[in-house]
Amino acid sequence: MQVYYNITITGGLMLLFTFLIQSANAHNIMFHWKNSFDIHICKNVNITIPEVEDAINYWSQGLDFEVAKITKNNECNSTENRGIQIKSDNNLPARLYGETDVNWYAYNYDPNTKYINHATVRLSSNFIKKNNVTLTHELGHALGLGHEQTGIMRPKY
Repeated sequence: MQVYYNITITGGLMLLFTFLIQSANAHNIMFHWKNSFDIHICKNVNITIPEVEDAINYWSQGLDFEVAKITKNNECNSTENRGIQIKSDNNLPARLYGETDVNWYAYNYDPNTKYINHATVRLSSNFIKKNNVTLTHELGHALGLGHEQTGIMRPKY
């Protein structure tokens, strides 16, 4: 039997350009992707496929996951998706550049291992585009990472 949960991870970032120095090893891994998944960039998001690929490549050295494909979609429906969606959200508080919702499940026989069912990355209109800071941080959450004290996954910059 699978038990489903939702968690919202809030990311308030201040600009710091040295974030990419940190490697993607030894992270606070909270959830795992059991299967390969797609990434959908929803309409009206100021993000390109190469920017998503760069952010995913940053995490690929230290995490175990497989992206099947990355697409730009005219419409996104979070209830139908079994991957990661990247959306604009102009209703986020001004102090937040992005926020990620992770829907996960666990099996009764192994409740400590949490598998991601889908994730939604919501970027505010003032997200940090330079050096892919906000996107890399929020995709880290969508890949199962929690906040850390240093590096790109710290809660505030």
